[in-house]
Amino acid sequence: MAETRSSSWVWGMWRGVAVQLAVGAAIGFIATCFFGPGLLGWWYEPPVKEVFSCASSVRSAISQFVVMQLISAAVGGSLVLIIVALVRRRFAKRAGVSAPG
Repeated sequence: MAETRSSSWVWGMWRGVAVQLAVGAAIGFIATCFFGPGLLGWWYEPPVKEVFSCASSVRSAISQFVVMQLISAAVGGSLVLIIVALVRRRFAKRAGVSAPG
């Protein structure tokens, strides 16, 4: 019995860590999507305005990249959601329990 309690405690701890990591990654992803293009454009802006500046090209390229990244994240998230739902339904049918939904 003590083994079960300690293993469930460890599992709960790792589950909490995984949730915190996922939330942190999502916040970082969102912050990068909003602030990344401007920050990189600023980084490539020369300090002297008389020289050639590629800041506008960098901003445009990074903005297009962010749009594709957000689309890919939405499609990937949807696919994972569908796959997980199908797998859970299949295992629930095997166990003889009706799946929710």
